[in-house]
Amino acid sequence: MIGLKDLNEEQLEAVQSTEGYVRVIAGAGSGKTRLLVNRYAYLVEDYGIDPSNILCVTFTNKAAGEMKKRIRKLIGEGYDTSLICTYHGFCARLIREDCNKLFLPRDYTILDQAGQKRILSEIYRKYELRLDHAAFEQIIKKTGVYKTRNYTDYVAKQTSPDDVQG
Repeated sequence: MIGLKDLNEEQLEAVQSTEGYVRVIAGAGSGKTRLLVNRYAYLVEDYGIDPSNILCVTFTNKAAGEMKKRIRKLIGEGYDTSLICTYHGFCARLIREDCNKLFLPRDYTILDQAGQKRILSEIYRKYELRLDHAAFEQIIKKTGVYKTRNYTDYVAKQTSPDDVQG
C-alpha cells in the first residue's frame, strides 16, 4: 500500500507527475528515497507500468538494496525489480547484453580495485619484486589516469622498462 499521506506537497507532486522527468534536489534525510519508492509504487499500482520497464539507479549497493526492499514492501514480491541497481551495475548490464558489439567475450570481467591489487600481487610474486603498498596505489592511480585520458596502450606503457619515471 502506497503511503502518499506521509508525503509533503512537493513530494506528492513529484510522485504523481507522470509526464517527462522529475528532478529531485534535496539534502540527506529529507525523504528522497521515500519519494522515489512511492513514485515507483504509484507508477506500478495506479498506472499499471511493468516494473521491468522502470529504471532506478543509485550510487551504492546498499542504497539499491534498501530501495528494492522498500518497493517490494509496497508492491509485493512477485515483480521484476532487477532495474533497481547502481549506476555501475546498470552499465555493466548494458555492456554484457551487447558485449559482442564491443568485441568482448561473453564472460568478460570488470576488475575492481581489489582485483587489480590481486593481479599486481601475482605479478610482484612472479618476478620476485618487493611488495610495497604505496607502489600498488601509485600503479592503480596511474592506470586510472591513463584510462580517463582514453589511452589504449597504458598496459604497454606501464610494463615498459624504458619509462620508469612516467
